[in-house]
Amino acid sequence: MLSSVASLGSDHTAPRQPINRWPAVAFLFVSAAVTVWHVAFLYQGWLNLFFDEAQYWFWSTEPAFGYFSKPPMVAWIIYLTTSLLGDSEFAIKVGSPLVHCATSWLIFALTRDLYGPKEAFWAGLGYLSLPAVAFSSAIVSTDPPLLLFWAASLVCLHRALTGGQWIWWVGLGVAIGLGMLSKYAMLFFLMGLVVHGLWSGSLTKLLHRRFALSVLIAGLIYLPNVLWNLDHGLVSYVHTGDNARLDRAGLRPGEFLAFVASQALVFGPVFFGALVAILLRLFRSRSVSERTGFLLSFSLPPLIFYSVLSLVSGANANWAVTAYVSAVPLVTATLYRHRKWWLYGALVLHAALAVALHEIPKSPQPFGFELSARSDPLRRIRGWDEMGAQVVALWKLYPEAKVLVTDRPSAAEFLYYARPAPVVKWNADGDIDDHFDLVRGLRDEDTGRYLLVTDKSQPTDILARFERIISLGTLSAPRCCGDSMTYHAFLLSAFRGYGTATDEQPTGRSH
Repeated sequence: MLSSVASLGSDHTAPRQPINRWPAVAFLFVSAAVTVWHVAFLYQGWLNLFFDEAQYWFWSTEPAFGYFSKPPMVAWIIYLTTSLLGDSEFAIKVGSPLVHCATSWLIFALTRDLYGPKEAFWAGLGYLSLPAVAFSSAIVSTDPPLLLFWAASLVCLHRALTGGQWIWWVGLGVAIGLGMLSKYAMLFFLMGLVVHGLWSGSLTKLLHRRFALSVLIAGLIYLPNVLWNLDHGLVSYVHTGDNARLDRAGLRPGEFLAFVASQALVFGPVFFGALVAILLRLFRSRSVSERTGFLLSFSLPPLIFYSVLSLVSGANANWAVTAYVSAVPLVTATLYRHRKWWLYGALVLHAALAVALHEIPKSPQPFGFELSARSDPLRRIRGWDEMGAQVVALWKLYPEAKVLVTDRPSAAEFLYYARPAPVVKWNADGDIDDHFDLVRGLRDEDTGRYLLVTDKSQPTDILARFERIISLGTLSAPRCCGDSMTYHAFLLSAFRGYGTATDEQPTGRSH
Protein backbone atom coordinates (compact mmCIF):
# COMPACT_ATOMS: atom_id res chain seq x y z
CA MET A 1 0.00 0.00 0.00
CA LEU A 2 2.65 2.50 1.03
CA SER A 3 5.86 2.84 -0.94
CA SER A 4 9.11 4.73 -0.71
CA VAL A 5 8.67 5.51 2.96
CA ALA A 6 12.39 5.60 3.52
CA SER A 7 12.86 8.17 0.77
CA LEU A 8 10.80 10.86 2.46
CA GLY A 9 13.99 12.62 3.49
CA SER A 10 17.52 11.95 4.57
CA ASP A 11 17.73 14.71 7.17
CA HIS A 12 15.58 16.60 9.63
CA THR A 13 14.75 19.48 7.36
CA ALA A 14 12.50 19.73 4.33
CA PRO A 15 14.11 20.61 0.96
CA ARG A 16 14.56 24.34 0.54
CA GLN A 17 11.62 25.74 -1.42
CA PRO A 18 10.02 29.11 -2.11
CA ILE A 19 7.99 30.61 0.72
CA ASN A 20 4.36 29.50 0.39
CA ARG A 21 2.03 31.20 2.84
CA TRP A 22 -1.23 29.84 1.46
CA PRO A 23 -1.18 26.59 3.46
CA ALA A 24 -0.79 28.63 6.66
CA VAL A 25 -3.59 31.00 5.65
CA ALA A 26 -5.85 28.09 4.74
CA PHE A 27 -5.09 26.31 7.99
CA LEU A 28 -5.81 29.49 9.95
CA PHE A 29 -9.36 29.50 8.62
CA VAL A 30 -9.86 25.75 8.96
CA SER A 31 -8.51 25.55 12.52
CA ALA A 32 -10.59 28.57 13.53
CA ALA A 33 -13.74 27.00 12.04
CA VAL A 34 -13.18 23.64 13.77
CA THR A 35 -12.45 25.32 17.10
CA VAL A 36 -15.51 27.58 16.86
CA TRP A 37 -17.61 24.47 16.21
CA HIS A 38 -16.22 22.77 19.32
CA VAL A 39 -16.72 25.89 21.43
CA ALA A 40 -20.28 26.39 20.11
CA PHE A 41 -21.07 22.78 21.01
CA LEU A 42 -19.93 23.38 24.59
CA TYR A 43 -21.79 26.69 24.77
CA GLN A 44 -25.11 24.88 24.34
CA GLY A 45 -24.59 23.81 27.94
CA TRP A 46 -26.54 20.55 27.89
CA LEU A 47 -23.64 18.41 29.16
CA ASN A 48 -23.27 17.95 32.90
CA LEU A 49 -19.77 17.49 34.25
CA PHE A 50 -18.30 14.02 34.53
CA PHE A 51 -17.06 13.48 38.07
CA ASP A 52 -13.40 13.81 37.03
CA GLU A 53 -14.23 17.20 35.49
CA ALA A 54 -16.06 18.29 38.63
CA GLN A 55 -13.07 17.17 40.67
CA TYR A 56 -10.70 19.23 38.51
CA TRP A 57 -12.99 22.24 38.96
CA PHE A 58 -12.83 21.76 42.74
CA TRP A 59 -9.06 21.63 42.53
CA SER A 60 -9.12 24.94 40.66
CA THR A 61 -10.94 26.60 43.57
CA GLU A 62 -7.96 25.79 45.79
CA PRO A 63 -4.90 26.56 43.58
CA ALA A 64 -1.86 24.52 44.54
CA PHE A 65 1.27 22.99 43.03
CA GLY A 66 -0.19 19.48 43.16
CA TYR A 67 -3.23 17.35 43.85
CA PHE A 68 -3.84 13.77 44.87
CA SER A 69 -3.80 12.11 41.45
CA LYS A 70 -2.42 14.67 38.99
CA PRO A 71 -0.05 17.61 38.62
CA PRO A 72 -1.70 21.05 38.74
CA MET A 73 -1.88 22.27 35.12
CA VAL A 74 -5.47 21.18 34.43
CA ALA A 75 -6.65 23.00 37.56
CA TRP A 76 -4.68 26.11 36.60
CA ILE A 77 -6.30 26.20 33.16
CA ILE A 78 -9.77 25.87 34.71
CA TYR A 79 -8.88 28.60 37.20
CA LEU A 80 -8.00 30.88 34.29
CA THR A 81 -11.12 30.18 32.22
CA THR A 82 -13.52 30.34 35.17
CA SER A 83 -11.93 33.55 36.43
CA LEU A 84 -12.78 35.09 33.07
CA LEU A 85 -16.09 33.41 32.31
CA GLY A 86 -17.64 32.25 35.59
CA ASP A 87 -18.23 28.74 36.94
CA SER A 88 -20.53 27.33 34.25
CA GLU A 89 -19.88 23.95 32.63
CA PHE A 90 -18.92 25.87 29.49
CA ALA A 91 -16.31 27.94 31.32
CA ILE A 92 -14.84 24.80 32.89
CA LYS A 93 -14.59 22.89 29.60
CA VAL A 94 -13.74 25.62 27.07
CA GLY A 95 -10.00 25.45 27.64
CA SER A 96 -9.83 22.02 25.98
CA PRO A 97 -10.74 22.99 22.38
CA LEU A 98 -8.61 26.14 22.64
CA VAL A 99 -5.60 24.14 23.78
CA HIS A 100 -6.15 21.56 21.02
CA CYS A 101 -6.21 24.39 18.48
CA ALA A 102 -2.85 25.64 19.77
CA THR A 103 -1.46 22.09 19.57
CA SER A 104 -2.56 21.78 15.95
CA TRP A 105 -0.51 24.87 15.11
CA LEU A 106 2.57 23.39 16.77
CA ILE A 107 2.10 20.23 14.71
CA PHE A 108 1.72 22.46 11.64
CA ALA A 109 5.05 24.11 12.51
CA LEU A 110 6.81 20.80 13.15
CA THR A 111 5.57 19.28 9.88
CA ARG A 112 6.49 22.40 7.90
CA ASP A 113 10.02 22.16 9.27
CA LEU A 114 10.27 18.47 8.41
CA TYR A 115 8.35 18.16 5.16
CA GLY A 116 7.02 21.45 3.83
CA PRO A 117 4.01 23.80 4.03
CA LYS A 118 1.53 21.64 2.11
CA GLU A 119 2.20 18.61 4.27
CA ALA A 120 1.95 20.92 7.29
CA PHE A 121 -1.61 21.89 6.32
CA TRP A 122 -2.72 18.27 6.17
CA ALA A 123 -0.91 17.36 9.39
CA GLY A 124 -2.58 20.20 11.31
CA LEU A 125 -5.96 19.25 9.88
CA GLY A 126 -5.24 15.59 10.55
CA TYR A 127 -4.61 16.33 14.22
CA LEU A 128 -7.75 18.45 14.62
CA SER A 129 -9.82 15.71 13.00
CA LEU A 130 -8.57 12.85 15.20
CA PRO A 131 -11.42 11.03 17.01
CA ALA A 132 -9.45 11.46 20.25
CA VAL A 133 -9.30 15.24 19.74
CA ALA A 134 -13.00 15.46 18.86
CA PHE A 135 -13.87 13.57 22.05
CA SER A 136 -11.33 15.38 24.21
CA SER A 137 -12.56 18.80 23.02
CA ALA A 138 -15.90 18.14 24.72
CA ILE A 139 -14.39 17.42 28.14
CA VAL A 140 -11.75 18.89 30.42
CA SER A 141 -8.89 16.54 31.20
CA THR A 142 -5.14 16.39 31.65
CA ASP A 143 -4.52 15.22 28.06
CA PRO A 144 -4.94 18.52 26.13
CA PRO A 145 -2.20 20.41 28.04
CA LEU A 146 0.05 17.34 27.95
CA LEU A 147 -0.28 17.15 24.16
CA LEU A 148 0.27 20.90 23.84
CA PHE A 149 3.59 20.85 25.68
CA TRP A 150 4.64 17.57 24.06
CA ALA A 151 4.18 19.19 20.63
CA ALA A 152 6.00 22.34 21.80
CA SER A 153 8.87 20.17 23.03
CA LEU A 154 9.14 18.46 19.64
CA VAL A 155 9.23 21.79 17.78
CA CYS A 156 11.85 23.23 20.12
CA LEU A 157 13.97 20.07 20.07
CA HIS A 158 13.97 19.82 16.28
CA ARG A 159 14.92 23.47 15.85
CA ALA A 160 17.55 23.23 18.58
CA LEU A 161 19.14 20.22 16.88
CA THR A 162 19.09 21.73 13.39
CA GLY A 163 19.82 25.37 14.23
CA GLY A 164 21.49 25.23 17.60
CA GLN A 165 20.22 28.60 18.84
CA TRP A 166 20.03 29.00 22.59
CA ILE A 167 16.40 30.13 22.47
CA TRP A 168 15.22 26.70 21.32
CA TRP A 169 17.11 24.91 24.07
CA VAL A 170 15.50 27.27 26.58
CA GLY A 171 12.10 26.66 24.97
CA LEU A 172 12.68 22.91 25.19
CA GLY A 173 13.26 23.14 28.93
CA VAL A 174 10.20 25.31 29.47
CA ALA A 175 7.99 22.98 27.41
CA ILE A 176 9.20 19.82 29.18
CA GLY A 177 8.77 21.43 32.60
CA LEU A 178 5.23 22.59 31.82
CA GLY A 179 4.48 19.16 30.35
CA MET A 180 5.53 17.53 33.62
CA LEU A 181 3.17 19.90 35.43
CA SER A 182 0.42 18.66 33.10
CA LYS A 183 0.76 14.88 33.37
CA TYR A 184 3.48 12.49 34.46
CA ALA A 185 3.29 10.77 31.07
CA MET A 186 5.59 13.57 29.90
CA LEU A 187 8.37 11.30 31.18
CA PHE A 188 7.99 9.35 27.94
CA PHE A 189 9.33 12.39 26.11
CA LEU A 190 12.59 11.97 28.00
CA MET A 191 12.58 8.32 26.99
CA GLY A 192 12.05 9.47 23.40
CA LEU A 193 15.09 11.73 23.70
CA VAL A 194 17.24 8.75 24.64
CA VAL A 195 15.78 6.59 21.85
CA HIS A 196 16.38 9.36 19.31
CA GLY A 197 19.92 9.91 20.52
CA LEU A 198 20.75 6.20 20.21
CA TRP A 199 18.90 5.81 16.91
CA SER A 200 20.50 8.80 15.22
CA GLY A 201 23.88 8.56 16.90
CA SER A 202 23.45 12.10 18.26
CA LEU A 203 23.39 11.20 21.94
CA THR A 204 26.62 13.11 22.52
CA LYS A 205 25.00 16.18 20.92
CA LEU A 206 22.12 15.91 23.34
CA LEU A 207 24.58 15.85 26.21
CA HIS A 208 25.89 19.27 25.17
CA ARG A 209 25.81 22.03 27.79
CA ARG A 210 22.85 23.63 26.00
CA PHE A 211 20.80 20.52 26.63
CA ALA A 212 21.95 20.66 30.24
CA LEU A 213 20.39 24.12 30.35
CA SER A 214 17.12 22.60 29.08
CA VAL A 215 17.22 19.98 31.82
CA LEU A 216 17.94 22.63 34.47
CA ILE A 217 15.04 24.83 33.33
CA ALA A 218 12.65 21.86 33.16
CA GLY A 219 13.67 20.76 36.63
CA LEU A 220 13.20 24.22 38.14
CA ILE A 221 9.73 24.55 36.59
CA TYR A 222 8.70 21.11 37.81
CA LEU A 223 10.32 21.42 41.26
CA PRO A 224 7.23 22.90 43.04
CA ASN A 225 5.25 19.73 42.30
CA VAL A 226 8.06 17.61 43.71
CA LEU A 227 8.06 19.68 46.90
CA TRP A 228 4.26 19.43 47.13
CA ASN A 229 4.46 15.66 46.86
CA LEU A 230 7.17 15.48 49.51
CA ASP A 231 4.89 17.49 51.77
CA HIS A 232 1.94 15.14 51.11
CA GLY A 233 3.48 11.71 51.39
CA LEU A 234 4.23 11.37 47.65
CA VAL A 235 0.53 10.69 47.05
CA SER A 236 0.55 11.60 43.35
CA TYR A 237 3.47 9.30 42.57
CA VAL A 238 2.01 6.43 44.59
CA HIS A 239 -1.37 6.84 42.88
CA THR A 240 0.24 6.89 39.43
CA GLY A 241 2.10 3.68 40.25
CA ASP A 242 -1.10 2.07 41.52
CA ASN A 243 -2.78 2.84 38.19
CA ALA A 244 -0.43 0.35 36.52
CA ARG A 245 -2.17 -2.40 38.57
CA LEU A 246 0.93 -4.56 38.52
CA ASP A 247 -0.40 -6.42 41.56
CA ARG A 248 -2.80 -8.15 39.15
CA ALA A 249 -0.12 -8.85 36.54
CA GLY A 250 -0.62 -11.84 34.27
CA LEU A 251 -1.11 -12.57 30.59
CA ARG A 252 -4.31 -10.86 29.41
CA PRO A 253 -4.51 -11.27 25.64
CA GLY A 254 -8.11 -10.08 25.60
CA GLU A 255 -7.18 -6.76 27.19
CA PHE A 256 -4.25 -6.42 24.82
CA LEU A 257 -6.49 -6.88 21.78
CA ALA A 258 -9.01 -4.44 23.23
CA PHE A 259 -6.25 -1.88 23.77
CA VAL A 260 -4.97 -2.24 20.19
CA ALA A 261 -8.53 -1.89 18.87
CA SER A 262 -9.02 1.19 21.01
CA GLN A 263 -5.96 2.80 19.42
CA ALA A 264 -7.64 2.51 16.03
CA LEU A 265 -10.49 4.55 17.48
CA VAL A 266 -8.20 7.06 19.18
CA PHE A 267 -6.05 7.67 16.08
CA GLY A 268 -8.65 6.78 13.46
CA PRO A 269 -8.70 3.40 11.66
CA VAL A 270 -7.06 4.66 8.43
CA PHE A 271 -4.31 6.59 10.21
CA PHE A 272 -3.65 3.69 12.57
CA GLY A 273 -3.54 1.22 9.70
CA ALA A 274 -1.15 3.50 7.81
CA LEU A 275 1.11 3.77 10.85
CA VAL A 276 1.23 -0.04 11.17
CA ALA A 277 1.99 -0.32 7.43
CA ILE A 278 4.83 2.21 7.73
CA LEU A 279 6.32 0.32 10.67
CA LEU A 280 6.11 -3.01 8.84
CA ARG A 281 7.77 -1.56 5.75
CA LEU A 282 10.54 -0.02 7.80
CA PHE A 283 11.06 -3.33 9.60
CA ARG A 284 11.43 -5.16 6.28
CA SER A 285 13.65 -2.55 4.65
CA ARG A 286 15.70 -1.84 7.78
CA SER A 287 16.23 1.65 6.37
CA VAL A 288 14.89 4.70 8.21
CA SER A 289 15.32 8.31 7.14
CA GLU A 290 16.50 10.74 9.77
CA ARG A 291 13.19 12.60 10.07
CA THR A 292 11.19 9.37 10.16
CA GLY A 293 13.45 8.12 12.94
CA PHE A 294 13.04 11.42 14.77
CA LEU A 295 9.24 11.14 14.73
CA LEU A 296 9.13 7.44 15.58
CA SER A 297 11.49 7.98 18.52
CA PHE A 298 8.68 9.83 20.28
CA SER A 299 5.82 7.65 19.05
CA LEU A 300 7.06 4.16 19.77
CA PRO A 301 8.06 4.37 23.47
CA PRO A 302 4.58 5.17 24.86
CA LEU A 303 2.88 2.93 22.30
CA ILE A 304 5.09 -0.07 23.08
CA PHE A 305 5.04 0.51 26.84
CA TYR A 306 1.28 0.67 27.13
CA SER A 307 0.76 -2.20 24.70
CA VAL A 308 2.91 -4.37 26.98
CA LEU A 309 1.14 -3.02 30.06
CA SER A 310 -2.24 -3.85 28.50
CA LEU A 311 -1.04 -7.42 28.02
CA VAL A 312 0.03 -7.91 31.63
CA SER A 313 -2.43 -5.75 33.60
CA GLY A 314 -4.58 -3.56 31.33
CA ALA A 315 -4.33 0.02 30.03
CA ASN A 316 -6.81 2.77 29.24
CA ALA A 317 -7.22 3.80 25.61
CA ASN A 318 -5.96 7.37 26.14
CA TRP A 319 -2.77 6.48 27.99
CA ALA A 320 -0.73 6.19 24.76
CA VAL A 321 -2.15 9.33 23.17
CA THR A 322 1.19 11.16 23.16
CA ALA A 323 2.40 8.65 20.56
CA TYR A 324 0.20 10.29 17.96
CA VAL A 325 1.58 13.83 18.25
CA SER A 326 4.59 12.82 16.16
CA ALA A 327 2.72 10.05 14.32
CA VAL A 328 0.37 12.61 12.74
CA PRO A 329 3.11 14.35 10.68
CA LEU A 330 4.59 11.01 9.64
CA VAL A 331 1.29 9.43 8.57
CA THR A 332 -0.27 12.48 6.92
CA ALA A 333 2.90 13.36 4.99
CA THR A 334 3.24 9.77 3.81
CA LEU A 335 -0.39 9.55 2.72
CA TYR A 336 -0.29 12.99 1.08
CA ARG A 337 2.74 12.06 -0.99
CA HIS A 338 1.76 8.51 -1.88
CA ARG A 339 -1.92 7.85 -1.19
CA LYS A 340 -3.85 11.14 -1.29
CA TRP A 341 -7.27 9.52 -1.52
CA TRP A 342 -6.59 7.49 1.59
CA LEU A 343 -5.80 10.73 3.37
CA TYR A 344 -8.94 12.44 2.11
CA GLY A 345 -11.04 9.42 3.02
CA ALA A 346 -9.56 9.33 6.52
CA LEU A 347 -10.42 13.00 7.09
CA VAL A 348 -13.99 12.46 5.89
CA LEU A 349 -14.32 9.46 8.20
CA HIS A 350 -12.92 11.49 11.10
CA ALA A 351 -15.38 14.30 10.42
CA ALA A 352 -18.26 11.81 10.45
CA LEU A 353 -17.01 10.33 13.74
CA ALA A 354 -16.71 13.82 15.25
CA VAL A 355 -20.29 14.68 14.30
CA ALA A 356 -21.45 11.35 15.71
CA LEU A 357 -19.59 11.87 18.99
CA HIS A 358 -21.05 15.36 19.39
CA GLU A 359 -24.56 15.07 18.06
CA ILE A 360 -25.90 11.52 18.45
CA PRO A 361 -25.91 11.43 22.28
CA LYS A 362 -27.73 14.79 22.28
CA SER A 363 -30.33 14.04 19.57
CA PRO A 364 -30.15 10.36 18.53
CA GLN A 365 -33.48 10.14 16.69
CA PRO A 366 -32.51 12.14 13.56
CA PHE A 367 -29.61 9.71 13.10
CA GLY A 368 -31.82 6.64 13.38
CA PHE A 369 -30.79 5.69 16.92
CA GLU A 370 -32.99 4.92 19.91
CA LEU A 371 -31.22 5.23 23.23
CA SER A 372 -32.08 3.06 26.21
CA ALA A 373 -30.99 3.42 29.81
CA ARG A 374 -28.40 0.71 29.19
CA SER A 375 -27.06 2.00 25.85
CA ASP A 376 -26.92 5.71 26.75
CA PRO A 377 -23.19 6.61 26.68
CA LEU A 378 -23.82 9.70 28.81
CA ARG A 379 -25.85 7.96 31.50
CA ARG A 380 -23.30 8.60 34.24
CA ILE A 381 -23.28 12.36 33.70
CA ARG A 382 -26.99 13.01 33.25
CA GLY A 383 -29.17 14.30 36.06
CA TRP A 384 -26.52 15.73 38.36
CA ASP A 385 -27.76 19.32 38.01
CA GLU A 386 -31.28 18.27 39.06
CA MET A 387 -30.02 16.06 41.88
CA GLY A 388 -27.73 18.83 43.09
CA ALA A 389 -30.64 21.27 43.15
CA GLN A 390 -32.66 18.86 45.30
CA VAL A 391 -29.76 18.42 47.72
CA VAL A 392 -29.42 22.22 48.01
CA ALA A 393 -33.16 22.58 48.69
CA LEU A 394 -32.93 19.96 51.44
CA TRP A 395 -29.76 21.46 52.89
CA LYS A 396 -31.42 24.88 53.16
CA LEU A 397 -33.80 23.31 55.68
CA TYR A 398 -30.76 22.40 57.81
CA PRO A 399 -28.14 25.01 56.86
CA GLU A 400 -25.93 24.18 59.82
CA ALA A 401 -25.41 20.64 58.48
CA LYS A 402 -22.69 19.43 56.13
CA VAL A 403 -23.51 17.16 53.21
CA LEU A 404 -21.93 13.76 53.86
CA VAL A 405 -21.14 11.49 50.89
CA THR A 406 -19.55 8.07 50.64
CA ASP A 407 -17.62 8.04 47.35
CA ARG A 408 -15.46 10.18 45.06
CA PRO A 409 -18.00 10.66 42.22
CA SER A 410 -20.68 11.91 44.62
CA ALA A 411 -18.20 14.19 46.39
CA ALA A 412 -17.06 15.75 43.12
CA GLU A 413 -20.53 16.16 41.63
CA PHE A 414 -22.15 17.58 44.77
CA LEU A 415 -19.27 19.96 45.42
CA TYR A 416 -20.17 21.51 42.07
CA TYR A 417 -23.92 20.97 41.68
CA ALA A 418 -24.88 21.32 45.36
CA ARG A 419 -23.13 24.64 45.88
CA PRO A 420 -22.97 26.36 48.35
CA ALA A 421 -23.61 23.38 50.63
CA PRO A 422 -20.38 22.20 52.34
CA VAL A 423 -19.47 18.61 51.44
CA VAL A 424 -17.42 16.07 53.41
CA LYS A 425 -16.57 12.45 52.60
CA TRP A 426 -16.98 9.35 54.75
CA ASN A 427 -13.58 7.69 55.30
CA ALA A 428 -13.97 4.86 57.78
CA ASP A 429 -10.73 3.04 56.93
CA GLY A 430 -8.61 6.19 57.19
CA ASP A 431 -6.83 5.50 53.89
CA ILE A 432 -6.19 8.39 51.50
CA ASP A 433 -7.74 7.03 48.30
CA ASP A 434 -8.55 10.34 46.59
CA HIS A 435 -8.20 14.10 46.94
CA PHE A 436 -11.39 14.36 48.99
CA ASP A 437 -10.00 11.98 51.62
CA LEU A 438 -7.01 14.29 51.74
CA VAL A 439 -8.85 17.59 52.20
CA ARG A 440 -12.55 16.82 52.89
CA GLY A 441 -12.52 13.58 54.87
CA LEU A 442 -14.76 13.29 57.95
CA ARG A 443 -12.53 12.84 60.98
CA ASP A 444 -13.17 11.09 64.30
CA GLU A 445 -13.10 14.36 66.22
CA ASP A 446 -15.56 16.19 63.93
CA THR A 447 -18.86 17.25 65.45
CA GLY A 448 -22.10 18.82 64.27
CA ARG A 449 -24.95 17.71 62.03
CA TYR A 450 -24.60 15.91 58.72
CA LEU A 451 -26.94 15.47 55.80
CA LEU A 452 -26.04 12.01 54.55
CA VAL A 453 -26.83 11.55 50.85
CA THR A 454 -26.24 7.99 49.64
CA ASP A 455 -27.45 5.54 47.03
CA LYS A 456 -28.01 2.94 49.77
CA SER A 457 -31.49 2.80 51.30
CA GLN A 458 -30.12 1.51 54.63
CA PRO A 459 -26.43 2.43 55.10
CA THR A 460 -26.30 0.70 58.48
CA ASP A 461 -22.50 0.86 58.73
CA ILE A 462 -22.74 4.67 58.76
CA LEU A 463 -25.97 5.10 60.71
CA ALA A 464 -24.63 2.91 63.52
CA ARG A 465 -21.96 5.52 64.27
CA PHE A 466 -24.38 8.35 65.05
CA GLU A 467 -26.60 8.74 68.08
CA ARG A 468 -29.43 10.64 66.39
CA ILE A 469 -30.83 9.76 62.98
CA ILE A 470 -33.73 11.23 61.01
CA SER A 471 -34.71 9.70 57.69
CA LEU A 472 -35.51 12.44 55.19
CA GLY A 473 -36.79 10.27 52.36
CA THR A 474 -35.69 9.73 48.78
CA LEU A 475 -34.33 12.10 46.13
CA SER A 476 -34.81 11.24 42.46
CA ALA A 477 -33.61 12.95 39.27
CA PRO A 478 -34.48 11.87 35.70
CA ARG A 479 -31.72 10.81 33.34
CA CYS A 480 -32.71 9.45 29.96
CA CYS A 481 -35.13 6.94 28.46
CA GLY A 482 -37.17 6.52 31.65
CA ASP A 483 -34.05 6.03 33.77
CA SER A 484 -33.50 8.01 36.97
CA MET A 485 -30.88 8.62 39.64
CA THR A 486 -31.95 7.86 43.22
CA TYR A 487 -30.38 8.91 46.51
CA HIS A 488 -31.53 8.49 50.10
CA ALA A 489 -31.15 11.28 52.65
CA PHE A 490 -30.65 11.14 56.43
CA LEU A 491 -30.05 13.86 59.00
CA LEU A 492 -27.35 12.68 61.41
CA SER A 493 -25.88 14.14 64.58
CA ALA A 494 -23.69 13.15 67.54
CA PHE A 495 -20.97 11.33 65.63
CA ARG A 496 -19.42 8.59 67.78
CA GLY A 497 -16.31 8.18 65.65
CA TYR A 498 -15.44 5.50 63.12
CA GLY A 499 -14.40 2.99 65.74
CA THR A 500 -17.63 3.12 67.73
CA ALA A 501 -20.95 1.73 66.54
CA THR A 502 -24.18 1.42 68.50
CA ASP A 503 -25.17 -2.12 69.44
CA GLU A 504 -28.77 -1.58 68.43
CA GLN A 505 -29.99 -1.37 64.87
CA PRO A 506 -30.36 2.40 64.26
CA THR A 507 -33.84 3.65 63.68
CA GLY A 508 -35.05 7.11 62.86
CA ARG A 509 -38.26 8.96 62.35
CA SER A 510 -39.26 10.04 58.90
CA HIS A 511 -39.25 13.67 57.95
